[in-house]
Amino acid sequence: MRKIANRYAVALYDLALEEHKLDVYEQQLTLLKDVFDDDVLAFLMSLKIEADTKKEMMQSILEGKVETHLISWIMILIDKRRVSLIKGIIDEFHSLFNKHYNIEEGIVYSIRQLSDTEHQQIEATVSQMLESKVALKNYLNPQLISGIKVVVNDVVIDASMQAKMAQLKAQLLKESR
Repeated sequence: MRKIANRYAVALYDLALEEHKLDVYEQQLTLLKDVFDDDVLAFLMSLKIEADTKKEMMQSILEGKVETHLISWIMILIDKRRVSLIKGIIDEFHSLFNKHYNIEEGIVYSIRQLSDTEHQQIEATVSQMLESKVALKNYLNPQLISGIKVVVNDVVIDASMQAKMAQLKAQLLKESR
């Protein structure tokens, strides 16, 4: 399924480049990802509802708010019964966007969802440390106890309580020998 999502993302990316609207598409796809929550996806994937009804609903919601080509793209996904791939397609598009602008992708693990301000501060700090623009996704990991852990490619920055406790344990074991 990832290959299929990638093909749709590449086609959308190529269209955005051709129209010189890469940034616009990226922003609108980010918003669309939030629109396609579980309830909307369940509605769009329902076999009991006609494709035309689904398309009319999406058209009325999105018209004037997102690019016409993005609406057409959603209509194609509805017709081809590929709506379940939409979040994966958007993620793939974001990866292509990041590669285009030489933005490194990474993950910041935390015990709770980071606020936008915290997220931006961490991205700025990590970008400065790595001397490269970094885009981080936030994933929850309660095992960290507190703090954060950042992974960008093969670089790991572990500022978690879990790591500090492991270091302390190793030091105590070393001293007890």
